[in-house]
Amino acid sequence: LKIKDLIKKNKPNEVYFLAAFHNSSQTKIKNSLIEIKKSNDINFISPNFFLFAISKFNPGCKFFFASSCLVFKSSRKIQDEKTLIEPSEIYGVSKAATMHACNYYREYKNIFVNVGILYNHESIYRKNDFLSKKIVINAVKNYHGSKKKLYIGNLNSRVDWGSAYDYVDAMMLIQKLNKSSNFVIATGETHKVKDFLKIAYKYLNLDYKQFVVEDKKILSRNIPYRCGNPNKLKRITGWKPKINFENMIKEMVDHHLKINAK
Repeated sequence: LKIKDLIKKNKPNEVYFLAAFHNSSQTKIKNSLIEIKKSNDINFISPNFFLFAISKFNPGCKFFFASSCLVFKSSRKIQDEKTLIEPSEIYGVSKAATMHACNYYREYKNIFVNVGILYNHESIYRKNDFLSKKIVINAVKNYHGSKKKLYIGNLNSRVDWGSAYDYVDAMMLIQKLNKSSNFVIATGETHKVKDFLKIAYKYLNLDYKQFVVEDKKILSRNIPYRCGNPNKLKRITGWKPKINFENMIKEMVDHHLKINAK
């Protein structure tokens, strides 16, 4: 009812649904029933309430749904908008279900609905339990004298890492289009986890090998390779990333150094 009233009263021109219930690949799920319920409530039911309210009370509103590359299974092949949706976990299942709902509202209710299939996007706001932030936090602790070891599941996993700032720019360009669709938002490049470590630690004049231990047992899922093809996005919107992999990491390290200096 609150979502309905929100849309009905304010009649927004655009809605961006970026909320998600998600876990790091190294986070142990304590209760799978809770995971299922939260994934369903946040990743599926909530965006569907928005879509329904828009279709009934504000059909001119443009809706953007942030989906995930985890709607695809891990593959050595680069993935695009035509890749088979084949999730291998509850999070991906809930995101995939909402993608189907978005397609339904676009095709049968004539609502302007864009879906962004986002690959890993990092910034200073990343939650602390995700791999990128764990690396940054531990590197800064080591820089300040801590001998604490960081345990990582797979140093050779290849990830398509981009800047969250660039990806938000992509979302805004997509929303300005005259026709809605699904878009992969990715860099089209992969880097190993050890590459992330090297940059973060070298920036602090440290050797990551002294502080990092590989332990495959800690992985709740193993995704050795995942890369997105952003050609459709680039062709239609003119988008291209402005922040490269190295500068993205350095910004995260700088921010954590700053907040730990206070």
